[in-house]
Amino acid sequence: RRRGLATFLLVTLGVFGLMFVGSIMGTAGGMFAAYTYFASDLPDPNILAGIEPAESTNVYDRTGEVLLARFECQNREAVSFDELPDVVWQATVASEDRTFWENNGVDFQATVRAALVNLEAGGIRQGASTITQQVIDYARVLQEEGVTAEVDPNATPDPGEVEVDPDAPATEEESAEEETDVCQPPAPNQSTELEDKIRENILAMQVTAAYPGRAGKERIIETYLNLIYYGNGSYGIKAAAANYFGISDLSELSLAQVAFLSALPQAPSFLDPYQNPKFDPDDLERGAADALRERNLVLGAMLEEAYITRAEHDKARSTTFAEM
Repeated sequence: RRRGLATFLLVTLGVFGLMFVGSIMGTAGGMFAAYTYFASDLPDPNILAGIEPAESTNVYDRTGEVLLARFECQNREAVSFDELPDVVWQATVASEDRTFWENNGVDFQATVRAALVNLEAGGIRQGASTITQQVIDYARVLQEEGVTAEVDPNATPDPGEVEVDPDAPATEEESAEEETDVCQPPAPNQSTELEDKIRENILAMQVTAAYPGRAGKERIIETYLNLIYYGNGSYGIKAAAANYFGISDLSELSLAQVAFLSALPQAPSFLDPYQNPKFDPDDLERGAADALRERNLVLGAMLEEAYITRAEHDKARSTTFAEM
């Protein structure tokens, strides 16, 4: 009886073991199939190599010292990571992606946290896009703009089916088309579709793998700081420093100024003190109130991440817009 019972127990355990292993293999197989499906048509993860954002063109006199003219659609001056004061990337990381240096392109805890907040609010109240994901999104916009703006020099113009009278007055449709601002800031993808989010996460992980180690992370955040829109016609951190504070050397920025600039990408047009609905030329603090509130949140995040001391935090927080 004991031998028969032992045999029964061994067979039972064996069956359950095989079922467990089979379920694991089945789950793994399903996950692999899902990954293959969502990753099948993603772009090349080596996206940073193809990013060449437009920069401002400066025209100087023959001495090379006097600026005669400046041509630009996007006011931007690129800066390398080596040129960035630590406080600049620290403010950005604290504000946008606290796990940037450790994550694989996706912050899963932030994603779950944002999902719970949005579920409770019944709408989008909090995002969880990492710096890597934002760079990918801007790269997509630049690629699409490049494709749509490209003209084949060998193409033959299509005469079309409708004859146009050059002396006829412009229609409302034509007038609206002429008034389109071609220098509008890029509009990153704001899709909340589950499938789009899954593809975005997979691509972010692939991009992080394509640019490994500390050097890869430095290149990603360097690209972010050169691409992102800060409002007031400013693309990139260097142009923003010059536009808002008249500072061309980033090392001269105060902590209050750095935190202010790092907060702007959250809602650049709204937080721009000069475009804010509360703007009052006789009371600049009124128009800057929303941006200062966000600046203070950045300072709080920097304090939590131990990038700054309490004394530095308090001094920067008490700085008014006029004092900056």
